[in-house]
Amino acid sequence: MRKTVSPMFALIVIIVALVIGALYFAMRYRKHEAEEAALAAVLQAQANQARSSGRAQRGMSRGLRGRPESPDSGQGAAVPGRSATEGRPEEPESAD
Repeated sequence: MRKTVSPMFALIVIIVALVIGALYFAMRYRKHEAEEAALAAVLQAQANQARSSGRAQRGMSRGLRGRPESPDSGQGAAVPGRSATEGRPEEPESAD
């Protein structure tokens, strides 16, 4: 009981499967783009509201100040023209 499948039928089934797959991914892409557009609109509205209330300027000035540097923060960083031990305080040698 061996039945053969017509090559034309197999080709039609493959084409239909490809079309359905393409439509599925196209719908997912459109849904994703719509969600991204809605999110962008919400974020833009928040940015406009912050700009109109003056919060954006306060946030920018605070962000530009940065955090204060400690005197030890520069240790270990490579500086051109300086040796690795230059500028570091001397450490006492242990008596091991």
